[in-house]
Formats: sequence, C-alpha cells, structure tokens
Amino acid sequence: MTSAPRERPAEAALESGRPWVRYKVTGRGFFSEFNILSFAYAHCLAHGRRMLLDISSTAGPWRELFTGLPPGAASKPPGDVAEEISLESKLPDRSWNPLWMAMRQEVRDGCLEGRIVRAPELGFEGPYGELVVRAARTLFQPNAALVERAAAAKRALGLEGAPYAAIQLRRGDKVEGYDNGKGQFVVETQVADFAAYAECLGKIAPGIADVFVIADDYTAIEEARAGYPQFRFHTLCEPHERGYFHAEQQRATQETKLANLEKLLTTVIIAAGSEAFVGTYWSNLSIGVYLLHPRQDRCAAMDLAKPWPPAEPLFMPGRDQL
Repeated sequence: MTSAPRERPAEAALESGRPWVRYKVTGRGFFSEFNILSFAYAHCLAHGRRMLLDISSTAGPWRELFTGLPPGAASKPPGDVAEEISLESKLPDRSWNPLWMAMRQEVRDGCLEGRIVRAPELGFEGPYGELVVRAARTLFQPNAALVERAAAAKRALGLEGAPYAAIQLRRGDKVEGYDNGKGQFVVETQVADFAAYAECLGKIAPGIADVFVIADDYTAIEEARAGYPQFRFHTLCEPHERGYFHAEQQRATQETKLANLEKLLTTVIIAAGSEAFVGTYWSNLSIGVYLLHPRQDRCAAMDLAKPWPPAEPLFMPGRDQL
C-alpha cells in the first residue's frame, strides 16, 4: 500500500500565488526582527509580491526613527484578506512558524544556488544573495535627525574623516544567560578573549589603530584598553553601563525604550561607516552591521576567524534550532 504524500501547507502557501505577505514587526530585539524582515522583503521582491508591513505594535519607534516604508511595501491591508500570506517568525508558543521556515529555506536555497532574480521596484537584477543585502539597505533608512545624531557622535569621538575599524563585544544576558520563555535557561556565548579580535583586525584592517566598540558593558572596554594599548578605543557605552538584559528593557518605559533604540541605531550607523568590522557569527546585531557595511570583504566573525561569505550569517540556524 502506497502512503499518501505528506502535506506541506507552509510550502503550499508560499507557492499559492497570493500577492501579499503580511509581516508583523514585534517588540523583540531590533536586529533580530530587522534581519528576518530583510529576508521577508527579499522574498517579496523576488516573487513580485507586495509586503504589508504591520507596525501596529511598534508604530511609535518605527515612525519616529525611519523615513517611511520601502518600495513595494504598504501599511494598509488589501481589501480581501484571502489574498494575504500572514507571516511571523515565531508562533505565540514561541515555536518557529513553519511558514517562516519554508520562506527562509526558499531564500537560502536561492542564494546558495546563485539564482538570478529581478526586483523592478529597486531596479535590481542579479544573484538572490545580493538582493538580500539590497533589501536590508533599502529597509534601513533612518530619518535626518538620527543621521545627524550619528554624525555628531562620530565628531565627538574624533572619528570624522579618520580611518577606523569597528567591533562588537558581547556581554550582558548573552553571556550570563536568560530564560527563553520555554522554561529553559540559555547561555548564547562565552566572553571572548580579545586576542581573537586583534587577530582579525590585523588581517582585515592592518595599520588601523582607532577602533569603535559596540558594547553594553563598560567592563569590556576597560579590559580591552588595559590589555591592548596599541589600539585607541572609542565607544558610546558609558561607564555606568554594565550589561544589557532584555527582560529589563521590556519592563522599561516607552520613552526609555525609544532612547535606548536611538542609541543602538546610532552605534550601528557609526560601525557601518568603518573601514572594517569584526563581530560575532551568532549575533543579530553583527549580522545587521555586516548587511549594511559597504565593504563586506572587510568584515569578519572573530569566533570563526575568517571572512563571512555573502549573506551567509542569515542562513545559519540559531542555537535553539540546532
């Protein structure tokens, strides 16, 4: 007896030809959301779909920090919801959405195969992987006030007009651990020895002494300065900051959340303007900087000690998926 073929509703939905994809931006970590959104937007562009960008839960921050919606996206739904594919990366029980996973696989396969796609909205025709990068840069359009804030911060740090590298040092809940909402305590990474950063900087940014540091714990800055006096470290992290903990951020007032997000985006704009960037392979923030960086050939993951292949970090599963 021949068994019936296994139903694949997620793949069927993607192949249904429905012209709209509704993507709901949530209150998760900004670059966790942004990187997923870049994938969804690239999928829509490659398949001639319109993206319905649902910012209802984060409308304030989005409207206050960005210039508007990208080409091919809208904030109002079509008249017939049957024309939509509703997409969120995770379901209410925090399990991965099969529809998101199917879409992610489609984009990943297209990128790794070097599939040529067209996106008339962006005037683009080329490899799928390059479209993911173009999608991210099209989505990331900070408003004039945020751009000026980053420029002023760069001047204050003494980095304007000078060649500098950028790095991310992870601390806070990423190394101390957190409850993932499923009753599991997760430690994402270990405190990294700065020697790995120094090795990468020596390879991709030889001769550059000024280093802009993305950090949430000033202890990391103090340790780097004490151990590596050959570098001049610059940061927006303040001495009283001793680690970011997402649970605390979620309990903060809306004003505090917005101020913290403005500071985060300012640091990313400065890092993306560097001559070279060294991050960590599993960090959504590092992936975001990489996607926005104009010299991706001078970006490296210190925990792999090798250059990132184009857009590949987005294709790697998170540790809770392994």
